[in-house]
Amino acid sequence: MHTKRKVLSEVAKLYDPTGVLAPVVVVAKLFIQDLWKAGLPWDAELPPELLNSWVIFRNSLQDITRLRIPRWLGIRVGSLVHLHGFCDASRKAYAAVIYVQTIDKGGTSRAALVSAKTKIAPIKDVTIPRLELCGAHLLTKAMDTVRQALGLQNAPCTYWSDSTIVLCWIRKPPSTFKQYVSNRVAYIQANSDINAWKHIRSESNPADCASRGLSPAALADHHLWWTGPTCTHQSVEEMRLPSLTVEEEHLSIAESRGVSIFVSRANYQWIMTSTKDNRIPLIEKFSKFTRLLNTTVWLRRWLPKYRGYRNDMVSVVDQHWALLLHVRQVQGNHFKQEIKALALHSRIAGRSEILALNPFLDADGILRVGGRLTNSNLSQDQRHQIIIPRGALAYLLVADAHTRCLHGGIQQMLQFLRQRFWLIGARAQVKSFIWACTTCRRHLQIVQRQQMASLPKERVLVAPPFSRSGLDYCGPFHVRVGTHRATPTTKTYAAIFICMASRAVHIELAENLSTQAFIDVYDRFISRRGICTTLYSDNGTQFVGANRQMQEDLKAWIAAHAQQHLAAEGTCWKFITPSAPHHGGLWEAAVRSAKKHLLRVMGSQTMRYTELSTLLTRIEACLNSRPLIALYDDPEGGVAVTPGDFLIGRTLNCRPDPPLLEASHRCRSYAA
Repeated sequence: MHTKRKVLSEVAKLYDPTGVLAPVVVVAKLFIQDLWKAGLPWDAELPPELLNSWVIFRNSLQDITRLRIPRWLGIRVGSLVHLHGFCDASRKAYAAVIYVQTIDKGGTSRAALVSAKTKIAPIKDVTIPRLELCGAHLLTKAMDTVRQALGLQNAPCTYWSDSTIVLCWIRKPPSTFKQYVSNRVAYIQANSDINAWKHIRSESNPADCASRGLSPAALADHHLWWTGPTCTHQSVEEMRLPSLTVEEEHLSIAESRGVSIFVSRANYQWIMTSTKDNRIPLIEKFSKFTRLLNTTVWLRRWLPKYRGYRNDMVSVVDQHWALLLHVRQVQGNHFKQEIKALALHSRIAGRSEILALNPFLDADGILRVGGRLTNSNLSQDQRHQIIIPRGALAYLLVADAHTRCLHGGIQQMLQFLRQRFWLIGARAQVKSFIWACTTCRRHLQIVQRQQMASLPKERVLVAPPFSRSGLDYCGPFHVRVGTHRATPTTKTYAAIFICMASRAVHIELAENLSTQAFIDVYDRFISRRGICTTLYSDNGTQFVGANRQMQEDLKAWIAAHAQQHLAAEGTCWKFITPSAPHHGGLWEAAVRSAKKHLLRVMGSQTMRYTELSTLLTRIEACLNSRPLIALYDDPEGGVAVTPGDFLIGRTLNCRPDPPLLEASHRCRSYAA
């Protein structure tokens, strides 16, 4: 019975250390690969189609006895020795063959087969040029082995390949190629002379026999395999090398890295391209959105037209130009048919993924979301967001939003993005980015959901911002007293006020837990937010894990002095039920949101008092920019309401519209 185990045992009996039977052995290697692809058990009988192929090959091995292989290579004292190596590849395997050419004193030349090496191609599909390069890499290693074994380190060598692509790769710097090609080209250049690589026609390449395989009977009468091609019987001066007719630039584009970037202007639209790659390589080279815009601006300033108007600073107008440049190119690559249809005032195809957005082209040729908010007093970006397809630009925008929102959640990032952009599949992209963020994953906690009672009337009645507020402390946070590294640290606490009606947040940094520190915090709060008529807070007894000193300080908060101060300001201080923290869930949630941003941004570092105060203010802006309702992927849904709308009339972290008015070209020419 013929099994995979028995087949491997039979193939292992083919002892051929020098590789003179390489065309026969490679057939056996390919058959073993077919067995592996079939997934057969070790002791299962071969299926009929594989069994027939194996029987035919096994019976043909009897013809090996016809082979007569001369042992003498023809090397004499005083004779000239020249080594010739050939490499080739096919879809199934690649091979390297080495011949030694000797020329005696009488000028007689002869060639003999020295060694051959074959390797089968991997199961995963690999392009023919890469397999040809693997053959050249194999030939370089085999040539080095033969020279050391025969003691011919000083003998001249010639490397032959029928692949013009590989020959062009070998003559170029490895750094211009992708990693796979770069590693092999670097090895070939380090271990061989690139000027010794020559081109040979495929029909004259003996390595073709080893890469495709031959039967023993055909190998016995194969003159090209045993004696080599004509070039192995000629002197170096007599070798006639065919010229390469294929340009090198076109042969290496597929494996080259796009590095040369230039900016041109065509059809009155700025287009950024690459001499090596047309797939917007500039966007893929940056991990930060602002760095991409700044680099684009500096590339523009190197154009001859703008060299006289350089400035050390990148203005808002420059960044807006760079943004429109990349948006226009990304939209042109992904929505080519839609832009063409809109430019011709025709209908968009029904299968388009942006058909439901009712898109239109603005004056700058940018695709924007339609809708019914044209007559509103919102900015243009809020009324008609810029459509961004999936890709590198969308990823940079999501990463920038995640940073500006201080590692915010899904709703907060969507609210930030939709102030200007409409990303295709935005929710999925934001979720994926947050899940991939190691900082967010480290602080992610699974909380239990509790069935809550009805909201109290203070939560549902209309009232001015912060007229009815909740208060809670969080901390302690260690801050450095001085600016030196070895300076001592002290404890500080964050006082978090939250509006019962609008859910707006106000954060103040308290120096300690003393009564006077709280009074200072409260005075700063009402000086900026107005008089608070009712202030709600915890009783203080729920801090079970606090130490004795902290409990004493907490009791001092509700001392008569503090209550008298609040009463003088017109504030009524109310406390929730002891041991019932869910009654203060509103400010407990605010504390959790503030600590989420604080821990992810600050980490384990120790800040100065002013730095921590600034960070808490930024966190306050992020919390007041969060949407109060869920965002949906509907362009007709409008803009979500945020606590900032009740405070200043707009979202706090929303950028104002950039000034688009520039000096006329006539003024520029006069200034120049």
